[in-house]
This record gives sequence, structure tokens and C-alpha cells, in this order.
Amino acid sequence: MLFRSLAESRHAAAISHPNIVPVFEVGSTDAFPCFVVCRFIEGTTLAARMRQSRPSYAESAALMATVAGALHAAHLQKLVHGDIHPGNILLDASGNVFVSDFSPTLVCGQRLAGTPEYMSPEQIRGEEHRIDAHSDIFSLGVVFRSEEHTSELQSPCNLVCRLLLEKK
Repeated sequence: MLFRSLAESRHAAAISHPNIVPVFEVGSTDAFPCFVVCRFIEGTTLAARMRQSRPSYAESAALMATVAGALHAAHLQKLVHGDIHPGNILLDASGNVFVSDFSPTLVCGQRLAGTPEYMSPEQIRGEEHRIDAHSDIFSLGVVFRSEEHTSELQSPCNLVCRLLLEKK
């Protein structure tokens, strides 16, 4: 498992995109069996931003397009983030958007990971062979759909559960 995490981390580190947090080093020591050194982004997360104030529709559309572009670059490399949620979307002091936490990531269809409230149906059902770029896009949709609602009825978890029940 450790070898796999290191290999996945190194694969993810090879992605070069202006909106993906760059990874400088991936390694292993006795004290840290798998470590990843990446650029520090001075700023906040989308989660923190959403607690302060909701982005306008125009800001949300721009954020979503930027994150989608970063994910597309990863998907072209056959990498699936697998854990898209507001805490993994960073905003620097200038308002630039970055997708973080690509390591360890998923090589298409090989492992289940994610934050339950934002996971795609195939992730929730444990259908590892079906996890691909669509899973990230689903999660991105949940992020930006859920940001419009603050009630418990429309929480990300309830939204995903409702979508799963509608599919049956």
C-alpha cells in the first residue's frame, strides 16, 4: 500500500497546471512513510469563503470553470482527484483558484477515496471500476450546487442521497 501511495503521489506530482497546487517532492523516511511537499498557498479555502459570504452567481461560474479546467488537465493524465470538496479548493490573496490535495490521488478505477458528502454515486456504492473523471465532475457539481443552500434539507450529503434514491 505504501508503494502504491508513493507511486500515485509521484504520478500526481507530474501534473503541471496553473490552477493545481504544484508538488515539489514526494518521498519516504522512517518517520514519514509517505510525504508530499507542495507549494504553500497564502489565502483561504472555498469552504471558509462560503462561511463568510456566498460567492455571486458570476463568481461561482468563474470558480467552477477554473476548477473544471484544472480537473480536465488531471483527467488527460488519467488521474482522478477523488476528493473534490470546498476544503480542497484554495483561493489565494489575489483571488486565484487552486485545486489541492491531489496526492495521494486515484489512478482511474483503482481505489475508493473521498469525502462522503461530496462523493459520486459510484464512489458511495464502492464501484471502484466505475470511478473516473465523471466522479470528479459530479463532486464539483455538488460543491457548487450545495453552496446555494444552507438548510439541512439541502446539505451536500442529503443532496447526494436524494440523487441516489432518484436513480433507483
